[in-house]
Amino acid sequence: MNAVLEKVAYRLSILQKSLFHLNGDAIDYSNGDLVSFRAITRDIISLVGDDIKIPNGQIGYTNAITNYRANANNLGNINLQGLIAFCHDMLANNKTQLSELLICEANGLMNLNQNILNTYVLNTNSNIGIIKLAFDYQRFSDDISSFIRAYFRVNEFVKVCPYCNKKEALYETNDYNEAVESYHLDHFYDKATFPLLSYCLFNLVPSDNTCNVTNKGTTKFTAIHHLNPHEQGYDDKIKFTPIGITPSNEVLTIEVEILERQGTALYTKINGNNPPNLEQTNLGNLNVFKIRSKYKAEKIKAGQILELVKSNDKNIQHIKKFLQSLKGLNKELTYIDWYKKKINSSYYPETFNESSYSKFCRDIHDYYYSKNETSFNRYIVELINQ
Repeated sequence: MNAVLEKVAYRLSILQKSLFHLNGDAIDYSNGDLVSFRAITRDIISLVGDDIKIPNGQIGYTNAITNYRANANNLGNINLQGLIAFCHDMLANNKTQLSELLICEANGLMNLNQNILNTYVLNTNSNIGIIKLAFDYQRFSDDISSFIRAYFRVNEFVKVCPYCNKKEALYETNDYNEAVESYHLDHFYDKATFPLLSYCLFNLVPSDNTCNVTNKGTTKFTAIHHLNPHEQGYDDKIKFTPIGITPSNEVLTIEVEILERQGTALYTKINGNNPPNLEQTNLGNLNVFKIRSKYKAEKIKAGQILELVKSNDKNIQHIKKFLQSLKGLNKELTYIDWYKKKINSSYYPETFNESSYSKFCRDIHDYYYSKNETSFNRYIVELINQ
């Protein structure tokens, strides 16, 4: 908030001045922002469908705007008063409304966006286009995006892409502070369609290049058909299942089971309108990010996990009495420690964002014990069920 709020507020103040000028209010040149609001005014005029030349300098600007207003123009195509009121309220009361917008939680983003547009009657493309002038990443020389990227890099919210849990989402530099590895910051709701959400913290998702550029591309995400990782993950609603396991723990393929009833709101976000096994369209995160295809070929990794778990499971009965003889030893934590070291993955779902393949590894592990429960490993099954 400290890095971003004042920069966004400045951009809104420039937009507000341009709107004032087009509304016929007096033009104040005392703060030296002529270059900035001249450019914004020119683009507003262009957006409403007019074309005029605005000379450099105060006199040229004043005369051009005065003549433009005095002659036939298309300012009636926008809600000038609504836009002015929007800017005013965003900047009023120590920028309270703007602050709320920037840190609105994921599940409220779309409602807040629509409420703002409805309140000020700004739902048309022309009005939204004018709002975008203040929220454009490229327009102003003061680069706001670098502050946002720095915030995510310093805090390291995730180490793995939350869309696929497969590729790393790290930012690393060399001794000269040059980037050697860098993730993308995806706008869950695209900034072209939803400019109000361009700088919202919970609209930004650290993701790898394939998920953001190759898979998602220009797909327009919606609150109905897509799952924002800031709001909710797959949790236990999907499961990676090894198919065709041989006695030597070779795996034929990997399938993705959906454990949510088709037709529910969550199912639609996970898989769109598709039946459970179909990977088509850009509705539902499984389909957008090609999760089935990305994991289908991981049969060797699945086999290795099954072999490790099977080998450890055979030894459990031999060390059970020894574990029981050690007073104060927490066998559950001992097992989780083994899991982290041998499987090389995070065990708990809340830490899946710390290492690649965590969800996949845990599902393969749990699958083994769903088929091989014995009296010796029952505490592991109980641990899984927790």
